Amino acid sequence: MRRPGLLGRVLLLVTLGVDASACGGASSPPSPSPSPSPPTSTSTSTSARVAPTPADTFVDPAATAEDARLVPAAVDAAFAHVSGVLGPLRSPRPAIVLCQSDTCARSFVGTTGLPRALAPGDRAPGASYVAPRDRSAIVVPRFGTRLRNLLAHELVHIELRARLAPGAMPTWFEEGLATSVGDHPPCDGAAAKGIDDLALVATPRAWETYLLEHPDEALATICQARAEVEAWGATRGAAGLGRLLAALERGEPFAAAVGR
Repeated sequence: MRRPGLLGRVLLLVTLGVDASACGGASSPPSPSPSPSPPTSTSTSTSARVAPTPADTFVDPAATAEDARLVPAAVDAAFAHVSGVLGPLRSPRPAIVLCQSDTCARSFVGTTGLPRALAPGDRAPGASYVAPRDRSAIVVPRFGTRLRNLLAHELVHIELRARLAPGAMPTWFEEGLATSVGDHPPCDGAAAKGIDDLALVATPRAWETYLLEHPDEALATICQARAEVEAWGATRGAAGLGRLLAALERGEPFAAAVGR
């Protein structure tokens, strides 16, 4: 596929709400406006370096050519894998911003340094980038050969958000499911338990607060949630997840739906 010209690339950046000055070693972060104005002539040379790989996917110009070559296949594989597990995806295709420098990560990922799936119009804590109003965005502070796994994890969050009401599924279960589907982060060698009771991290705020305040137990907690989800799935068969999601979509309480 022919790469778009300079004007096309600038327009794509504006459509996604990506301020090109946030990448490429800019001296200041982008405007927090969710609908930034087109870059001025002074930023055009920077904009030209922020080129889309697959549609709606943008790679930090600090990334090496080798890094960038990983992106198209990783993005396609992540979408294919998640749709294979959850069925046809219902969420609009998200914007994807892949950072590979501190400057980019500060602007798009914010102060936690954690990759995340932003809801439409949302931003990460401390970040200046705001997701588009009409779709989610995945922001990644660093990426490598496991990019497909990382993206699959975040796509699960986006798809569940499109299907379920807020709070329909406990955060620990959602995180365990996303970790299992994406096999990210890898859990080989992780401690068996990172928290006494996963019910203590049933909300997004409680989950993120615990991980940030207990960094030494973060991986173990994530993997503990994954293990619980996989143990549940092992007793329900291949159709169990589909039945659970259908029940939650109908508004059934999680405790009743997950117990079937």
